[in-house]
Amino acid sequence: MARNNGNGNGGPSRNPSRRLTKKLQYTEVIKLNNSTSSYAYLSRYVRPNLAAPVGAAVQFAAYELFRLKSFKVSVQMANNDTTVATSQLDPINVASTATIWTAVDWGANETVSGESIMQYQNAKKNTCSLNQWKCIVNAGARINGTLGVTGANTSSFILPSNTWVNTAGYGDSTLFEQMYSGYQLFIQVFGPQNQSVALQPSFTIVTELNIEFMQPAFQNNPSAFTVGAFDMKMVTQPNSSDPTELRAYVFNRYTVETNTSTGEREMTIHLKREDGVSGSLTFTSDELRAAIISGTSGSYFGGRPIVYDGPLPPVAIPQQDLLIESL
Repeated sequence: MARNNGNGNGGPSRNPSRRLTKKLQYTEVIKLNNSTSSYAYLSRYVRPNLAAPVGAAVQFAAYELFRLKSFKVSVQMANNDTTVATSQLDPINVASTATIWTAVDWGANETVSGESIMQYQNAKKNTCSLNQWKCIVNAGARINGTLGVTGANTSSFILPSNTWVNTAGYGDSTLFEQMYSGYQLFIQVFGPQNQSVALQPSFTIVTELNIEFMQPAFQNNPSAFTVGAFDMKMVTQPNSSDPTELRAYVFNRYTVETNTSTGEREMTIHLKREDGVSGSLTFTSDELRAAIISGTSGSYFGGRPIVYDGPLPPVAIPQQDLLIESL
């Protein structure tokens, strides 16, 4: 008898295996920010930012698991934002004198490498081009972490390239900006070292992320919650003596901020009466999630039964402050 692997058909469930690889990209402009007596330069450790691509939240919401397989970085001269005309800042001169050093670095032990990047076994140097993109990095990345703190900005442990990550934490932008290792970047431009920092040349960087997704689903992240929150409705039993009396509350607003008492990030959801009469319910995301799971009104109306229609609040709280409000 043939094996039945169809979705929803009979038989035992097996390990998830259906995968989809997507390419996400983002662009940024960087400027030289320092100089020596010989050259102007920029030196930094750059991590691929999974939260930067436009529309990335929608992609991550559609799957439960992901992993960054590889990333590619390309560079080109950017327009220099200055009204001062000098021969040193002429794009042709800058392009011909700019040396771009890169070294893929899984450990991230140095946050600023400078000239020491030249001693890296895998260091590569390129010169900038005026009319085409120059690929300066094409490599894999590794998750950096410590025991008990996945995605920490440290190189204590380098996880294998086949490590899968739960997409539910996508709302934590700090985590997704720092989770994966990146590369050392050192740009030297010989000539404009005597110019002020504001007049230093600029470069456009395009980062291309090759991300593999698995286990199609719709994850409960802050972006997904925001989309569904406007249709949120909770029908309660406000009168203990008359269980047939019902009152509906609908979404009014939610805020994300740091609780000044506890110092913890907190999402607060505010519901208002649907009939327009004064009255509201306020839950934290944890409180509302517990009320939905238990099928009760939580701390309101003696915890009597409710009928809830709407999204489940996310577990991961965004690191940026938010205020989303209905009209």
